[in-house]
Amino acid sequence: MTKRNPSHPPSRRIDFEQWSWLARNDPEKFEQLRTRMLESAMRGSRGTSRRRLEQLQWRIDRVRETNPNPLAACIAISDMMWETFQDLAERYQDPRPAPGPEAGNAGAKVLSIDGRLPRPDPS
Repeated sequence: MTKRNPSHPPSRRIDFEQWSWLARNDPEKFEQLRTRMLESAMRGSRGTSRRRLEQLQWRIDRVRETNPNPLAACIAISDMMWETFQDLAERYQDPRPAPGPEAGNAGAKVLSIDGRLPRPDPS
């Protein structure tokens, strides 16, 4: 008999046939249960992990909304996963920190709203 780590809740089993049937026969109920299950899983996370999960779910939801059908959304989400996996593989091979957002601004000219270059500071 194995002991369960109390800090990790028991995993929820998903009956694929039941969820598949529900998606075909009652899509609204399927979405309600899917959303409830996802929110419950995110609530079980803490701090940064929870925020990152919520951000990732937001991105996934936007992909699902903007694709013409579930298969196209699935492919787009799979592509997102593989891009992340590739990034992780590259970081594993070269663990130096990635450049920050300011790295792309080196040598950039700052324009005023009307499109003219700002005047040099006389001092």
